[in-house]
Parts: sequence; C-alpha cells; structure tokens
Amino acid sequence: MQQLTINTDVFHLPSAWNELSAKQLLKITEFAGEEVPLYQFFIKIILVITGLVPLKVPEVEGTGTQCFWFKRGDNVYLISSDDIAFICSRMKFFFSVKQENGRDIYYIESSLTKNLIPIVQVNGKTFYGPADALTNITFEEYIHAETNLDHFRQTHSTKYINRLIATLYRPSNGIDKSSFEYKGDPREPFNDFLIDTRAQVIKDLPDAEKEAIMLFYNGCRKFIAGKFPNVFSGSGKSAEDVFMEYMKLVNSLADSDITKKEQIRKAYLYDVFITLEDLIIEQKKLLKKIHHGV
Repeated sequence: MQQLTINTDVFHLPSAWNELSAKQLLKITEFAGEEVPLYQFFIKIILVITGLVPLKVPEVEGTGTQCFWFKRGDNVYLISSDDIAFICSRMKFFFSVKQENGRDIYYIESSLTKNLIPIVQVNGKTFYGPADALTNITFEEYIHAETNLDHFRQTHSTKYINRLIATLYRPSNGIDKSSFEYKGDPREPFNDFLIDTRAQVIKDLPDAEKEAIMLFYNGCRKFIAGKFPNVFSGSGKSAEDVFMEYMKLVNSLADSDITKKEQIRKAYLYDVFITLEDLIIEQKKLLKKIHHGV
C-alpha cells in the first residue's frame, strides 16, 4: 500500500491489483469500458479508491494551476491539478503501454491473482469460485476456460464469457469446512456437461461482476505464464483449435495410453504445468548436448 497525505489526513492507495478491495474492483469495472481521456479515467479511479467526492468547478491560482474542491465525510480538501497528476502517476500499475503511430497507448492489463469475487449469487443460486491464482483448478477446467476465452475473442459473443465463468464457478459440494473430507475447494467436482445449464443462470450476473471475474482470470493467466515460461513460450496454438491442441497435449503426457488420459485431465493444473516445464527443460538440455556433440 502507498500512503497519501492531504492536509493532515492519510489516505491509503493500492500499489498493485491485489491490494484492491472487492468494492473498489467492482466500481472500477463499471467505468473501465467507457471511452474517456486517460486523465479522466485516472481521476475516476482516485475517487473510487479515496472516497473523495468533487464539490466545485476548478479554481485557477495566480500560477495558472487549477485547484479542485473535494469532500470526504465532514472534511473538505483543496487539491491542485499538479497534486492530482502526481497521484495519477502512482496508479499506472493498472495499465500497460504500447506504441501506435508514435503515440503511447494505455490499456488496462490485470495482474490480479487474488480472487476478490469468491462467491456470486444470481437468480437465487449461489456459485463458488476458484482459489487465488487458480491453484485449485484442474487441467480439464483450464482447457474449457481457455477454449471459451478463445471463442469469445473470435466471436465477441458474451455467451462464451458466461460459459467460462460457469466453468470456474460452481455450486457447493456440501462438505463442511471442518470435516476431514474437506480438501480446500468448496465447489462441486467439475462436470463439463453442466456448463451450458449453469451458463444460462450466469448470464444474468451483473456485468460489473463478470468483468471483475475476467480481470481476475486474465491476471492469473499472466501469472501462470510467468511461472512456467517454457510451457508458454512460442506455443503457436491456433485459436480455432485450442481444445484439440490441449487434447493432443493430454495424449502426449499419457504416452498415448488411453487409461492415463482421464487421470491427466483431472490432475491439478499446476501439477501438469510443473511436469511439462520440467520435461521441456530436460528436452532442451538434451538437444543442446546433441547439438554440441556431447
């Protein structure tokens, strides 16, 4: 967390996505899709995080600096445009920058790995989400989530977002957390035949919650890709064939032994990627030895 002092009052500002509260994340998603100038977006973020409310139009000091009146509770603050610019500079972790036609283009890039929306309720039903950083999802879940994400990118149809969320968010398994049978996951076991039925309920989830879940999922994807660089480097997967590409990967890991395929699909995602990472590293070492004639 970062500290910001205005007058004698201390405000706590996040320095990373994982330091946001659920309330702040949901508010940010409400205006994340708006086409507004960057500085306006920054100011909206600041207002959400600090709880400040603008009171008056800007005043101009003799120096030409604009000053803005804000309120929080019973306290009133006069903040200059220079101070606002400084605060905005501390919020740049929300964005990545890319060059287009010689200009810096800012776009939101999530690095959120903390599940701030662990439970969703819609149409009288309750669904539980995955653990932080997706540490408790299976390889099978990941395959379906990735397949739906790619279909969404191709078609822009929100039905695939509903399916992705329905893959990760499921009803309770009914096991009490104090029971010796509880294994850290409150969700019922994954069953891909139930995705469509659940997605029909998920479609009525508020857009802000859907967007927050997608920011979490994309942040986890980024984290996982960084944790297993060899698995994700130059994968060259075709978006049209993501599901089949992962099925081929399952077949490869099973050494074409059909009796092992189900076991691999139901293994935890991280266990599969740890195995893959080690295999790729060993393969690279072997190729290096062959290349140098060792």
